Amino acid sequence: MADRMPDWLTYAQAGERFSVSAEAVRLRARRLGWRTQPGNDGRTLVLVPDDAEVQPRPRPSEQPTGQPPGHAAVHETMQRERERAGRAEATADLERIRADQADKRAETERDRADRAETRAEAAEADRRAAEGRADAADADRRAERDRAEAAEGRAHRAEDRADALRTRLDAAEQAQREAQGARDAAEAQVAAIAQAEAEHAARSRWRRLRDALRRR
Repeated sequence: MADRMPDWLTYAQAGERFSVSAEAVRLRARRLGWRTQPGNDGRTLVLVPDDAEVQPRPRPSEQPTGQPPGHAAVHETMQRERERAGRAEATADLERIRADQADKRAETERDRADRAETRAEAAEADRRAAEGRADAADADRRAERDRAEAAEGRAHRAEDRADALRTRLDAAEQAQREAQGARDAAEAQVAAIAQAEAEHAARSRWRRLRDALRRR
């Protein structure tokens, strides 16, 4: 047995060697990672390791010579128990495989959940960044509006000052016109007085001249 090389067997042949069903061998080969390959007849062959425990199935077809009566029945009972144990082991292997698959699915779901959480965190970070940019833009907008309102206030004050200057200018021009009118009136009065004085002086000279002519 120590020099026995690994054999390529069908699942049924390996089941015969291990005294289990072909399905149990298939599950065990998958669980233990035994190599498989398609055979020439299309059936799958499994490479049974040389260190695998082989328990050949006895053939209780006839009671061997020299065995006590009832030995065949006991042997058949033992065979049925071995088959039941093989089926139980196959079921256990199947359940382990299903558990492994469930673990893999759970791990996959955990990975998906982790990736989803990572994407959610990235989306939340993007949302916070967008909110920050929106807040900054809103602050800039308010600052621009405040500056515009301040500039508008300065413009209104400048316009008020201009209106006040125009009012004072109009008042100054009106005062200037009134002063000019007063000057014109005074000059006219002075001219009238001067003309009256000139006429009086002329009349005085004329009277003196007439009186002088009469005295002659």
